[in-house]
Amino acid sequence: MDVLSLTLLLSASAQAACPEAGVDLGAGLRVAVEDYTAFELDGFEERAEALSACAATLDAPITPEQARDLHLVVGLAAWLDQDPRRMAAAVRGVYALDPGFEPGVEIAPSGSRIRAVFDTARAAEPGPVTAIALPGLWVDGAQAPGGLPSERAALVQWTTADGAVRGWYLDGLGVPEALITELRLATPVAPPPRHRSRWLAAAGAGAAVLGGGALVGAYRLEARFWDSYDPDEAQRLYRANRTLALTGTGLLAVGGAGVTGALVLWEF
Repeated sequence: MDVLSLTLLLSASAQAACPEAGVDLGAGLRVAVEDYTAFELDGFEERAEALSACAATLDAPITPEQARDLHLVVGLAAWLDQDPRRMAAAVRGVYALDPGFEPGVEIAPSGSRIRAVFDTARAAEPGPVTAIALPGLWVDGAQAPGGLPSERAALVQWTTADGAVRGWYLDGLGVPEALITELRLATPVAPPPRHRSRWLAAAGAGAAVLGGGALVGAYRLEARFWDSYDPDEAQRLYRANRTLALTGTGLLAVGGAGVTGALVLWEF
């Protein structure tokens, strides 16, 4: 891929402006890459720093293409800063979004150390994520991603209930505990189950029916007890009668509690 193709790729990203600086993200990324390939490194580093700050203040979710290009610029800046870990994490972010990305010889000449970083990142397996189930959460332009990546760069954005967009650029060296806590505290708690009264009433009625049946059985055993002339049989009938009477009484109590609870909750 030549410089012109790469800059056209960057400029084709959807437009998004930083609300404070008034910087167009797509245009800024294009110029940053042009500076890097033209060896205007002072201008590149200034733009890269500004664009990283810009991305966290966007007033709309970024597109996946913009996120890929942002990771590329951040990775190149880390390379110039001689920070291989941060560069590798950023380039892994590039390939997570675009597995077929080719930086071109202007950025990563064949056989160079920087080319080796790109090749290693391309071959890397997806790393672990920190599970977050928060409505309105975006990671690199993808909604409801299921978690925050901890071993690659990522732009995390959250559209709050009032429509505001908050952002954090993660450098791939771990997810800050403060961010995890904030997002998990904002995750809505599941509503309590409904129709509890229906289930309580049904359970209570079932227990009452069983209890009534047990008491009827106890009454019949008592009648047989008084008619029995065999002492052993009378003893057996007495024990069975007592067991059924206690069981029936307990089931009736449970059934009454269930029906009472259903009336108190009244969530039919």
